[in-house]
Amino acid sequence: MASKKWRIPTSADARYCYRRWGALGKLQQLEERNPAIEEQAAVRPTTTIGTPVEQLDLGTVMKASQAVAGEIVLEKLIKTLMTIAVEHAGAELGLLILSHGQELRIAAEAKTGRDGVEVQLRNGLVTPSDLPDSLLHHVIRAQESVILDDATSQNLFSHDEYVRQRRPRSVLCLPLVKQVNLVGILYLENNLAPRVFTAKQLDMLDMLASQAAISLDHARLYADLNRLNAELRRSEAYLAEGEKISHTASWAWNVTTGEVYWSQEHFRIFGFDPEKAVPSYRMFLQRIHPEDRPRAEQTIDRAVRERSDFVQEYRLVLPDGSIKYVHTVGHPVVNESGGFEFIGTAMDITDLKRAEEMRAAMARERELFAQQRAAELAKANEAFRGCLDALASVPELDDFLGQVMAAITRQLGAVSSTLRVRNFEKNTLPLELVFQDGRVMTPDEAKYPDTGSLCRSKNNVSPFSWISRPPSFVFLIRIRQCLTITALICVNSV
Repeated sequence: MASKKWRIPTSADARYCYRRWGALGKLQQLEERNPAIEEQAAVRPTTTIGTPVEQLDLGTVMKASQAVAGEIVLEKLIKTLMTIAVEHAGAELGLLILSHGQELRIAAEAKTGRDGVEVQLRNGLVTPSDLPDSLLHHVIRAQESVILDDATSQNLFSHDEYVRQRRPRSVLCLPLVKQVNLVGILYLENNLAPRVFTAKQLDMLDMLASQAAISLDHARLYADLNRLNAELRRSEAYLAEGEKISHTASWAWNVTTGEVYWSQEHFRIFGFDPEKAVPSYRMFLQRIHPEDRPRAEQTIDRAVRERSDFVQEYRLVLPDGSIKYVHTVGHPVVNESGGFEFIGTAMDITDLKRAEEMRAAMARERELFAQQRAAELAKANEAFRGCLDALASVPELDDFLGQVMAAITRQLGAVSSTLRVRNFEKNTLPLELVFQDGRVMTPDEAKYPDTGSLCRSKNNVSPFSWISRPPSFVFLIRIRQCLTITALICVNSV
């Protein structure tokens, strides 16, 4: 069997090959002739040289392979793989490196402790402080396993910064390859002794690596599928909640096959049970108000013929007799199979329509009220003009004012009232007339005291403090015709 070499073979390589082939006699003979060979560190490529099957513990290999193959969840698979690899190889430290496009990231780190192998999941970029960088890139480039019996001895990787600082002893780096694609790298390390990783262990790991590469690839696909499904479910939940909040549904209609899709909100708007009803174009038309149905069909037929967008509004009649207003938008598309279909939205605008109707009704009421108010004001104005005309035509103003005082006093059920007329020149309100005992009298006849001075309210003092008996009602009369008179009619209830 030809070995894949990248340097001149040495006696250490021969020793390694004899041991892997099971040629124990030749191995003993070589060691007797060259005792120093055991102290020489060897870098061993292991791509094509394998241990005979009969020398492997097939039960252990099968059990390990089945354990790896039986895991489909990526996190569990990684923990199982790292536990088996570290335990069977006798490593102190293990790293699983997975490729992510052009990046290499450490997926897990395993360490041997008192209670066994402890695996910690990681997701960080590979750095030169994690493992020998030159060794890692060699395994990636050559896609072959490398064992360092004693990494501190002189070899191609002894000048690596990690080797010089950390000084590891036994090192194994194994590629995980599926067909020709590199899935990941398994790195094992033991700092207690050299030549810890034997040929038998390496061959078992090689066989395990093939199954691990397949299982890792499948598990990553499964994880990606679960992530996409979770994102899809989350997006659908957000969409459903958004549709519910905005009262906007989505729909699709394959014109070629007749297949119809409705979102949950579309079922709700149209009053159908999504668990029982199968959406169809016929169901859609049946819900439309009979008066709006012909117009809706014409709009859709024209959009199908012209393969154009359409927008329309129509009313729905639900089974309970209630009416809904719906605004629909449709857009034509050609799907992947070449079929012609429409996708669109349907918005429940019932509340909007009712709000518009309410605003229109309120506007009509405001207009009607304004018209009525204008008519009443015109009528009042006309009546007021008539009163002024009548007042101007009264020959005896005192008689007219006496009639007014009598009418107000009787209307209010009062016992008396007085009339004061303002004198603008003197700024006074002298008493002019008194109504009491059922007739109008002058102040002298009524023996009614009068100061006649006009004072203003200060410090919460009543503006009627100049009146001997404060009135119960005060009426200010301002009349403009040929002359201007300002008067106060004060009514006393007791």
